[in-house]
Amino acid sequence: MVASAVVTAPVHAEEARATEAGEEGGDTARQKCFAAHGEAQELRKNGKLLEAQAQLQLCSRAECPGVIIEDCGRWMGDVEAATPSMVFEVTVDGKDAPDATITVDGVLVEDKVRGFQVNPGSHTVRATLPPHEAITRTVTLPAGQRMRLVSFEFQSSPAAAAPQAPPMTEKVSRPTPTVVYPLLGLGIAGLATYGVLAGLGKSEQGRLEESCAPNCTDDDMSNMKRMYLIGDISAGAGAAALLTAGIIYLVRPTVRESVPQVSVAVDPRGDSFGIMATGSF
Repeated sequence: MVASAVVTAPVHAEEARATEAGEEGGDTARQKCFAAHGEAQELRKNGKLLEAQAQLQLCSRAECPGVIIEDCGRWMGDVEAATPSMVFEVTVDGKDAPDATITVDGVLVEDKVRGFQVNPGSHTVRATLPPHEAITRTVTLPAGQRMRLVSFEFQSSPAAAAPQAPPMTEKVSRPTPTVVYPLLGLGIAGLATYGVLAGLGKSEQGRLEESCAPNCTDDDMSNMKRMYLIGDISAGAGAAALLTAGIIYLVRPTVRESVPQVSVAVDPRGDSFGIMATGSF
């Protein structure tokens, strides 16, 4: 029994020291919870909402007392809703510039699309896009204003001035419409076809007069009639095409266009001389 007491005594002493250390650690954790609880309220009152969020996360941990966790969890939602944020848009000549760098109060913005949270008040926003000159803006956000769009538009350097164009003069003309030419071709072809078929029909008619007139049958005269019919149709079509071409040509519109003036000057060069023309051709 004595030996047992000797052996167990150190064990109980060790357990006591462990329990005491645990209680001291628990007290320290609770003290941190209470400190974060009070600090969060002070920061929130002073408009330092980002810092208040950090303290509210500390006092919302599982080791904090239930009442503290309940307060900090409720305040966290209110503080997040009141924390303003901004998003950014950077363009060059109207086109997106994803390579641009943006800082807010010197802090680099990693994501330009998601809301970048800031405390209420004025902030210095700077956009950098080499080789363009950086653009700096002062943006003021009240509490609760979220996803404020901050735009930056860079402009490329103006292009070199274009050479001065020569003076222009007005030219008036009545160009022939393109459709006139195929109509003329169709008209001439129709009349030519008529001439050929009329000649063939006349020849066939003479042959019939010598062979069977005046007792020629319809079958005998069918070839002659066909030639005359096709010739008449060709003549009508050709005449219509020529008439249409003539009408289109006569009523063609007047076209006015600006053309550069051309100036001619003598350019003497040593023993010879040249003629120099200026203008656009």
